[in-house]
This record gives sequence, structure tokens and C-alpha cells, in this order.
Amino acid sequence: MGSVCRKILRNKHLDAVTGDTSLSRCLGVCDLTFMGIGSMVGSGIYVMTGVAAKQHAGPGIVLSFIIAAVVILMVMASYTELAASLHRTGSAYLYMYLTLGELPAFIVGFASLLVIILGGATNSRAWSAYVDSLFEDAVANFTMTHVASWDVGPPIARFPDFMAAGVIIAITLVVSAGAKCSSWFIGVFAVINVLILIFVSIVGFIYADLSNWTNPDTGGFLPFGWQGIIRGSAACFWAFSGFEVISMAVEEARNSHRDIPLSSVLVLVIVTILYVCTSASITLITSYVNIDAEAPLPSAFATRGLPWAHYIVALGPVCGLTTSMVTSLYGFSRMAYTMADDGLLFTAFSRVDSCSQVPLFSILFSGSCMALVALFFNIADIITFSVNITLINYALVAACVIMLRYKGSPNKELITVAGAEHRESEERVAGGLKHKYRRLQFIFRCQPGRWPNIALGAMVGCMLVVAMLLMLGGYKHWWTLVSALVFLLFMIILLLSMGAHHQVKRESQLQIPCVPLIPSISMFCCLLLLFANSTVSGWIGTLITLVIAILIYICYGYRHSK
Repeated sequence: MGSVCRKILRNKHLDAVTGDTSLSRCLGVCDLTFMGIGSMVGSGIYVMTGVAAKQHAGPGIVLSFIIAAVVILMVMASYTELAASLHRTGSAYLYMYLTLGELPAFIVGFASLLVIILGGATNSRAWSAYVDSLFEDAVANFTMTHVASWDVGPPIARFPDFMAAGVIIAITLVVSAGAKCSSWFIGVFAVINVLILIFVSIVGFIYADLSNWTNPDTGGFLPFGWQGIIRGSAACFWAFSGFEVISMAVEEARNSHRDIPLSSVLVLVIVTILYVCTSASITLITSYVNIDAEAPLPSAFATRGLPWAHYIVALGPVCGLTTSMVTSLYGFSRMAYTMADDGLLFTAFSRVDSCSQVPLFSILFSGSCMALVALFFNIADIITFSVNITLINYALVAACVIMLRYKGSPNKELITVAGAEHRESEERVAGGLKHKYRRLQFIFRCQPGRWPNIALGAMVGCMLVVAMLLMLGGYKHWWTLVSALVFLLFMIILLLSMGAHHQVKRESQLQIPCVPLIPSISMFCCLLLLFANSTVSGWIGTLITLVIAILIYICYGYRHSK
């Protein structure tokens, strides 16, 4: 039993993660930037803006987007450090393999692959429905009348969606042509998307009416108060998701140490400016109470007497959904490639085509699965567990940064400590206690790196309790607030205790500042959002995914792992 536990929890060593790859290193900063913009500026901005403005924040949605951007910055910092330092694709799966072990890594990787498949299929059906709506549902009516229709009930669709399956097949062919082709394809649609949002912002500011921000009858700039701003930022958070595709492209970046961080910063700055300007313009052009939550941009122009702008804005969701499908196929193929290379998935997933230098089987498999699901299933209402998976991944990656910073090493480094009256030498060991805190050795009597891991685990437990108290218990009872403050104090003490230990210093690799503070705040924000947006169906889906992942690992991954 002990040998089984050691095997399923064994870690991949940092020395085994090299920059060698069978993929083509052909992506530069511009390619990665467009890829990130195309993945992030999807359909979310065209929907979440209306939901956040009308139901949560009003004109204060501008502040909501800024707060959400700050949270995403902290999350992105963790991904960027690990991707730029390890030079290996795999994203959250790889980072888990280095820290928590093989089985947890496989569960995270499999869950991510499943979310990508179902998310891509959902986006293709949304793309089909949106394009069909421009032609008054002519395609859907023809299919149900002359081809086939049935009324089985969810998750089976009422009719086969050939247009959704067709667009997935077409995009699969594009992604199969190579990383450079995918990058150019994403770049074209991303530019169109950006131009549409710039158009929305400019027209909105031209026809702006400041009374929509100051009118006391509608509540002014903050009609829902600061609580509304926070709730709005939770909704706006999803408009920033998708940046992980940059870390998945690390093996195809020309200079991953430089290009990954630079493109990540550029993407976040550009997307934040676009989102803030767009949300400001639509709340200036019309009162937030008149915005249609399902179609905020067209409704804002229509209420202002600018129906002609509707046709220009209509291209936005189509372009956004198109780039989302491309990045879904790209992300699946690269993560499956890494997992297969480690022996946890079938070897075919790791085979790289000699012509296009991409994992061709992985791309064709994911495209076929997405097309098949999109053809017969309507799963938009039953994949709420993808929210849970995404937030859990974000929190785990932040934890991985902390664990790798304090990971003990047999190599000891002599450093000099300057005191007020004397100088002395000390042994600096990653995860070991700093010299100035040597009087606390009676508390931290353990191997280097062990206490920071213990403190991290305890801190995550405190975060979960605080998140549950605040999100589920609410603010109405004094005891929930007092309990939350007590656990928050424990979190601060644990954080300070981690700071009393040496970190790994790698001069040639990117390391974000203020660790463990920034990753800890990132984890806490993700856990708060996890409980704020959780549903029963979401947790059931997460549990089913966990069980399936464990069964697949037992049947294949455990025996074939390298």
C-alpha cells in the first residue's frame, strides 16, 4: 500500500523539465499577444457587460472591471512565472505534477481537457445560434422541418446542429495546419474584435450623456453601492478568462523566458483598456436601466437611436466565439500532448506531425469530440462545473508557485548577513529558517521546505472557512464576521511564518515579487469566487469528473506512467 501511495503521489523533478521540444518554436510576442487577446476577448464581454451593469454595478461597472483586472493580474503572475521558468507546456497539469504529485496532476489535467471539450462544443452551438438568428432562424427551421427533430429533453438537443459541427470541423483543419497558421487566424479575428470594441467606445463617447452617470433618479454612479461593485467584479472576472492559452504555447515560443511575460502584460493591459472603455461608453450612451442584459451593446445603440450600429456590433460575438473555439482546440491538443508524453494518456496524443509540427492526432481527436457533442447535445445548462474547475485550477497554480519557492534542496549556499555591529555567515537552504529568526527554531523544527508546506495547507483551510462564512453565512450575523476575522488573523500569522524562511533564488529565471503574499491573495480571491458562484449541479459535475479521472488513471495512467 505504501508503494502505491508513493507512486501516485510522486513528483516530476525540476531537472526533468527541459526546454527540448518536438514542436516548432515559431511564435513571437505579437503571435502570443494576439492569441491571448483572441482567447480573452470572446463572447463574454458582449454578455457580461450587460449583466454586471444592469444587475450589479450600474455605471460603476468601470470600477468592477478594474478590480477584476487586478485579481486576474495576480492569477496571471503565477502562470507567467511558472511558464517562463519551466519552458514546458502543460499549464496547471505540469505545475501540479511538480508539487502535489502524479494523481492530483492527472485529475487536474483530465478535468481541464473535459472542460475544454464541452466548452468548445457549447461555443460552437452558440456561434451557430447567433449566426442563424441573423437570418431569422432559417437554418434551424429547415433542419427541423426537412431533416430531423425530436423532443427527448436535456441534454439532447431538439435537432442536429450541422452548422455547429461544421464550424468545428473547419476550425480543426485550420489548427491542424500548424501553430503559425492558428496564430494568424486568431490574429485576424482578434483584430476585428478589437476594432469593434474601439468603434463601440468611440461612438459611445461621441454620443455620451454625463447625466446617465449623475442622475439621482437612477442612483448616480454607484446605484448599488460598493457591494454592487464587488458583485459586479465577480461577473466581470469571467470576461478575463482564457489567458492560460499563453502558458500552453510556451514550447512554441521563440524565447519563452522573454516572450511569455511580455505578451501576458500586453494582453492584460490591452484587454483591460478595451473593457473599461466599452463599459464606460455604453453606460454613458444610455442609462443602465435601459440596457438589455442579454444584448447590452446593440440595445444601448438602439435606445440612443443608432440602429445602424447594430450591424457592426453584430460581428463581435461571431468573432469572439470563433477565436474561443480555435484556442479551445489549441489548448486541448497541447495539454493532451504533454500528458501523453508523460505516459498518462495514450501515446498517439504525443505524436507530432513531421510536416506541420503539431500533435495532429490530439487536434483531430478533440475536434471530432467537439463536433459530435455539438451535433446532438445542448449542454450549456449542465456544464456549470467548468466554473469550479477553472477557479480551482487558478488557486492551485498560485499554491504551486509558493511550494516551488520553498522547495528544499540538498545544495546549500553560504551567504553573508550584515548586522548592525557585526557580520557573520549562515547557510542558506531553500525552505530553511532565515538567520534573523534563528531563535524560533524550537517552533520550526522540521526539514527545509516542510514548514512552508504545512503553513500553506493550514492557510488554505483557513481560506476555505472564511470564504464559506462570508459567502454562505452572509454579513447579517455578528458571529460569522467575528469567526471570519479570527481565521483571517490565523492566515496572516501563517503567511508571516512562511516569510521567515528562505526562498529558492534562480537568477536566470523570472520570479514575481512579494511571494507568498501575491499568490495567497490570488488564492483567497479565487476561493471567494468559487463559493460565491457555486451551485449544486456544479459540485455534482465536479464530483463526477473527479471519479471518472481516478478510474481512467487506475486503468491506464498508473501502469504506463513514465
